[in-house]
Amino acid sequence: MVTVRLVGGPPDGEQWDETEEEVAGGGGAYLIVAGPQAAGMRAHYAPVPGGDPAVWEWRGWVPD
Repeated sequence: MVTVRLVGGPPDGEQWDETEEEVAGGGGAYLIVAGPQAAGMRAHYAPVPGGDPAVWEWRGWVPD
């Protein structure tokens, strides 16, 4: 398992364990976030190419 850390966006600083395969894939995640600013949207997080694969930066909102 690898500890992934979120940087920026609504859940900034949150961490959780993810499989090594998921982290190595580099795809990041589309997260459901509570709050009125997130209605009908998900927060997109992904690693920066060439950066630490376990640090996922906020890329913006995507439709749910």
